[in-house]
Amino acid sequence: MIRLRTRARASAPTRESAAASAGPGTALGALEMGPLPSVGRVREHPWSRGAIVVRVATILCLLIGGSATWFGGAAPPPLLILGILALGGIAVLRPESPAGAVVLLFVLWWWTVADVPTWQVGAAIALPFLVAAHVLLTVASLTPPFVPLDPDVLRLWAGRAGRLTVAGWAVLAVGWAASGAPVGWTIAGLALIASLATALALTQAYLKDEPAG
Repeated sequence: MIRLRTRARASAPTRESAAASAGPGTALGALEMGPLPSVGRVREHPWSRGAIVVRVATILCLLIGGSATWFGGAAPPPLLILGILALGGIAVLRPESPAGAVVLLFVLWWWTVADVPTWQVGAAIALPFLVAAHVLLTVASLTPPFVPLDPDVLRLWAGRAGRLTVAGWAVLAVGWAASGAPVGWTIAGLALIASLATALALTQAYLKDEPAG
């Protein structure tokens, strides 16, 4: 009798052995092993403050650049504002896409059809804001939105934007000065000289900014 009880106890499964044999796929196995860890859950990275500032500043620069025709007597229509917000929104969310070039061309198209004088102060105001929008989109495309902005990259592109703006102002000044000259080779020659000088100056400046190696 004692041997039979000993054998019965030895052969009776315990809770641990039953849970192990039941496996994690059964109710008993899940009860003993606890909840399964989540697998395949992607962690969401919040955007950095710099990424948000860059994108908001891009939209503001585009709006100011397009609305600067107001100084020449042409108020920006609501369609222009909506187009800048729509195309600019796509551009700042996907800065590596062609949307950035499209929204800049959209603003420049408005400048060509707006009823404003060819040479006026609005163009000089719009130029740095459009250059800044282009540079900010470039910085956004180079840096993931959840990564803090590199101060060296910001200084590099800020210097390039400053030189490009000064060169653009020089071209505008030449065009303004030539607008009162007789139409013909004078305007063509001044425009050619200004364009070549700007291209050479920007090429030399960009080569100096590029890191060696």
